[in-house]
Amino acid sequence: MISRAKYLIIRCEPVLRMLLGVFFLVVAALKFTQTTTTQHGFEVGVHAFASVIERGGVIPANLALFTAITVLVVEVVIGLGLLSHRAVKTWAATTIVFLFLMTAYLLFLQLRGKTEACGCLGQWDTSIPISILRNALLSIACMPSLMAKSTAVEHAPEALEVAG
Repeated sequence: MISRAKYLIIRCEPVLRMLLGVFFLVVAALKFTQTTTTQHGFEVGVHAFASVIERGGVIPANLALFTAITVLVVEVVIGLGLLSHRAVKTWAATTIVFLFLMTAYLLFLQLRGKTEACGCLGQWDTSIPISILRNALLSIACMPSLMAKSTAVEHAPEALEVAG
């Protein structure tokens, strides 16, 4: 028989994972709607995100667009992976590693005195400290998937024990 806490984690894990997957897909989509004004004029979409990365001064200007596209692709892949209901622990761990890398980048920006939002949520981004907090909360939301078995179906017999 399993504890009520573990039963709650079993029940919440798929919902949290699906919400995270949708979140990453929405965040990727927001980057396409992002706009910014630069010294070169008005930029839209992934080019606007690349401009934000370039202004951060961490990534060389000639790699900003490549970095922006890479981040966008990784977000889509993570989103789809989290929604796939396959390799649950792998996708949760991948998400946490990605969030850790993005948080390290944000901390580096903060230490360099940058105040501009990272552009992670397109035009809806607020500030670096809020982005760091958001990444921490998203990482915490991945924890039930790390503790879960591979699929919810594997939990069915244990869930019946609690219910019975």
